[in-house]
Amino acid sequence: MTKRTKTDPLVSLEQKLGYRFKDRALLDAALTHRSFRFEHDGVIVDNQRLEFLGDAILDAVLASFMYREFPDWTEGTLTAARSRIASGRALANFARAIDLGDYLRMGKGTEQSGGRRQESILADAFEAVLGAAFLDRGLKAVEKIFDTLLLADCRGLSAEMSKHNPKGCLQELSQREWKTGPEYRLVSSVGPPHAMLFTVTVRLPDGTETTAEAPSKQQAETLAALRAIETIGGDRR
Repeated sequence: MTKRTKTDPLVSLEQKLGYRFKDRALLDAALTHRSFRFEHDGVIVDNQRLEFLGDAILDAVLASFMYREFPDWTEGTLTAARSRIASGRALANFARAIDLGDYLRMGKGTEQSGGRRQESILADAFEAVLGAAFLDRGLKAVEKIFDTLLLADCRGLSAEMSKHNPKGCLQELSQREWKTGPEYRLVSSVGPPHAMLFTVTVRLPDGTETTAEAPSKQQAETLAALRAIETIGGDRR
């Protein structure tokens, strides 16, 4: 185990995480952006592989928690909720809450261009820290960080979240899984001006389509988005 000193800057980060690493080299790797490795010949590891691992581990921890915490939620609602917590924006906010950007090692060019505040870099680093914790002491280590930083937000999710803003939830889910948003198409609008009926179809990047009818185009889009959320399976990753 690496000996800590009073001047060790990572001690404060471990306190914010609510977890102390047994193997400090794993945390060092999680905090190393690829731009730093490119600029330093002696550095052979960055946080990309740990980010990949942390992404998968976070999904598992979130799925397990939400399955137990919200027994009445459908599969589609669980998927949308998980995507909301694990979105790049949310993860970057978790990273900002612990000043993770201040601890990152990155190349001069990346730092000068605002890398310590960049959403994608912060989100990736946060996932990398989770991956490092998993390698350090397994799932219990990740759950400690989860309890410290993510638990309150997860418990704050409303059981009606998908009904309150289904289009927003579907957008986040689609961006999370396919890196692009859904497409809405007006199929038809029939009837007299005072009693129009709009039919809208929403198409996801994987080809999934759902259709809905309503007295207004906006209402039809909202209903179609809600149906799409309920259609998507929780294992669609």
